[in-house]
Amino acid sequence: MTSRTHIGVLAMFCLLSLAGHHAGAAEATQTALGTIEVIARHEGLPPLPTDVIPAAALESAGRRDLAHALDLVPALTVTRVGARNEALVQLRGYDSRQVPLFVDGIPVYVPYDGNIDLARLGVGDVEEIRVSKAGGSVLYGPNALGGAINVVTARPAPGLDWEGRAGVRYDDSMDLARRDVGGRASWRSGEWYLQAFAFLRDENFFRIPDGGRRENSASRDLNTRMQLGWQGESGAQWQLNYARFDGDKQTPPYAGTSPGVRPRFWRWPYYDKEDIYVIGALPAGDGLWLRARAYYDSFENALHSFDDATYTTQNRPYAFTSNYDDYTWGGSIEAELAPGDAAGVTRAVFHFKEDTHREFDDLDQPQERMEDRTWSVAVEHTHTLRDDLTASAGVGWNKLDTRRADDNINGTITPFPLDDDSAVNVTAGAAWNVAPDWTLDFNLAHKTRFPTLKDRYSYRLGAALPNPDLTAEDAEHVEVGATTRLGDTELHGALFGSWLDDAIASVSLPPTACASPPCFQLQNVGRQRRRGGELSATTTDLPVLGELRLGYSYVAVDNFEQPEVRAVYTPRHKVQLGTRTPLGERATLRFDFKAEDGRLSTSDGVRQTAGFGLLDVGVEVRLIAGLRLLVEAANLTDRLYAYDEGFPESGRNYAATLLWQPAP
Repeated sequence: MTSRTHIGVLAMFCLLSLAGHHAGAAEATQTALGTIEVIARHEGLPPLPTDVIPAAALESAGRRDLAHALDLVPALTVTRVGARNEALVQLRGYDSRQVPLFVDGIPVYVPYDGNIDLARLGVGDVEEIRVSKAGGSVLYGPNALGGAINVVTARPAPGLDWEGRAGVRYDDSMDLARRDVGGRASWRSGEWYLQAFAFLRDENFFRIPDGGRRENSASRDLNTRMQLGWQGESGAQWQLNYARFDGDKQTPPYAGTSPGVRPRFWRWPYYDKEDIYVIGALPAGDGLWLRARAYYDSFENALHSFDDATYTTQNRPYAFTSNYDDYTWGGSIEAELAPGDAAGVTRAVFHFKEDTHREFDDLDQPQERMEDRTWSVAVEHTHTLRDDLTASAGVGWNKLDTRRADDNINGTITPFPLDDDSAVNVTAGAAWNVAPDWTLDFNLAHKTRFPTLKDRYSYRLGAALPNPDLTAEDAEHVEVGATTRLGDTELHGALFGSWLDDAIASVSLPPTACASPPCFQLQNVGRQRRRGGELSATTTDLPVLGELRLGYSYVAVDNFEQPEVRAVYTPRHKVQLGTRTPLGERATLRFDFKAEDGRLSTSDGVRQTAGFGLLDVGVEVRLIAGLRLLVEAANLTDRLYAYDEGFPESGRNYAATLLWQPAP
């Protein structure tokens, strides 16, 4: 019997046994509209490993965008794919395509490639960020192979409330590099509420250490959101959200030493995303709740590739104009059953979505269209077996239905071969309060991911061959964790392992295999192993120092069948340290330090980065009632570092921000 079968049998056995077990009376669990996971009935006994970043932690650590915010999580590393100037993440060695992003339970990504540039998304309207590990809950639906990230937006407090912020950032030569301004206004009266949020970040350039301004490094991002909601006395509620992101970014060209990399002269005159979604919950009987989500998401961008650093002409073979016009629509229906005389919560969910990618490559080329439909059905049960023991199990079935895939061959559209796929996901876990303030947890999961449209059908600008025969990746996860509280200090540690079958990786091909060598193809390369551990400690009342956060993680990725194909963008070691120290009654001093060792930029190991350590410092001063001043210095030691070889990040810079939040 394979390890995959063992986990599936265990999860099904737990699911059936828990569903029939009653350990006493408990009240129905209710969760926020934007939350996916079942919340355990006992504080500190989560059924599945989840890191929660509350809004207060984002504010205290000075985090402005989603990529920067997620960097607070142990075993999660931020990377910037330099050739596209995109910020993505690696969670325990799994990338952004394998760890999907949700906002209020709504999937957020580019339909073609499954990614989204996290540095473009603000966090000013966030209530909390939930990072699910060890594969995460089956309730998330398809493609949560290595976990899931769910951003829960904030709901307004009663009355009229508003806040605003404005800031500037200077480089080490005290030249103005960036401006940002934003605000939030909300109103809540009785059962109704209304909220609006906007944040603009306008960056002119950034400067690298021991160098000048980074060429072609400007960007402009505008995030807006409007929210209209209603909540009745029975708990029934619904919420209408409209969110829009308008971006304009440039891509700094390659500045490394590898002779096989040709600089790209790219600009994105627009990188826009628009979402409208409705979420709601309705009590339908004794302990029975119905929840629903419906959404429409559109993504448009234009990419201009120029001949050279003048960014004026497009005559050379590698110069082009590409336009995406993508959209996704879908929804989910969920039932939650938690009778008043039961100690368990059962949730069942049905997901459906349709992804459409439309692409125009230069004006004389026909439109290419690709379509996928994805279905998912899942059931998860969480049960309080005893006062000190909580367990959960879940099973889900996912289906990929490929509808259309156009192949543009010299201006003539022909169809790619179409191939459907299906997969089963299972989870099982338990959390045991072995002693006062001591909790142990154990989790197993079998999770899958379908390859994206780009994975299967892209020529990668002539550097790759498509592979319509790609099949789903599937992974088995195991995790053992422990959490304790000693006075004002909370400690958490975990050991984890993950075995990935049919892993999709880039495989080098002979130079004659494609139009623009070096050549590669995405293939199912066999079996990989991810293993490691993480430690974190938080204390809130140290003498003199005040609050202290420590974190360490180790992640190793091994490819058993093709060891020459190595994992990219995954540092083995990550160390974090953060402090918040009161300076009298009106000021607070903040230190944030992060260190990572080097990482590979290509699977053959030719391009790799060096390790680095970064120190950020900030002082917050409360001026008058509701008005605060935040002064910051980032990369204080002016360290030259990169997440992708040949694409250095910003050197030392300084910022000042005014925040105004009048008392309600």
